[in-house]
Amino acid sequence: MKNSVWTILISFTIFITCGSSTLLFYTANKYQEDKLHTKLKELLIEELNLVDVTVDEIENDEPLFGEGLGLDSLDAVEIVVLVQKNFNVEIKNMDEGKLAFQSINSLVDFIKERQA
Repeated sequence: MKNSVWTILISFTIFITCGSSTLLFYTANKYQEDKLHTKLKELLIEELNLVDVTVDEIENDEPLFGEGLGLDSLDAVEIVVLVQKNFNVEIKNMDEGKLAFQSINSLVDFIKERQA
């Protein structure tokens, strides 16, 4: 179903005037970004065995460690592997990890920058 909606959206772009193309491009990018947020949340829940946590309960700007989602250093190692395996993005050192692991938003930004 999602693919057919996306196909319709892409097909619709053919008929959009040039003045609206920036808005449509933004909408398409926002859709892909939202999809990445959801995918990351699903992977974290599954790979880290976050029992009783749903995708909707994880806020995009919520801290992943400490008082936020409550992850620990062992979870950080698993996230490094998860990101490399699923997004082909390597987190090379602790400094990169600290920036990337602040929240779902920061992890999405990190992945998008490295995939660009």
